[in-house]
Amino acid sequence: PMYDNALKLAEKRLQINPADTDTLAQMAHYAASVGDKVAAMDYITRASPETSEDMIVRYSVATAFCAMGRWEQALDLLEGALELGYPSHMAVADANLGELQEMPRFQALTGQSQ
Repeated sequence: PMYDNALKLAEKRLQINPADTDTLAQMAHYAASVGDKVAAMDYITRASPETSEDMIVRYSVATAFCAMGRWEQALDLLEGALELGYPSHMAVADANLGELQEMPRFQALTGQSQ
């Protein structure tokens, strides 16, 4: 229910600005988290995370890909978000990236390598 409510509120924001990439990226995360992969991919396409210079867009889409089990795409976007200045300690603490956190690439990206 939490993500369903978030989707409804975000949809209202898109009515004001349909090109709001931050909102589209967040909606991708919400949709992926409730299992709606089709909607999540639509939001991802519209947010254009690969070309975005917004670390939040890249990070939010990384969490969406993680929720869909698309690890490499999640890691690619996480890497981009970190390069743009997203704090690595926030990624380490984010339960939305739980599946990635045991992976060597994630650990290397966030300075957690042993």
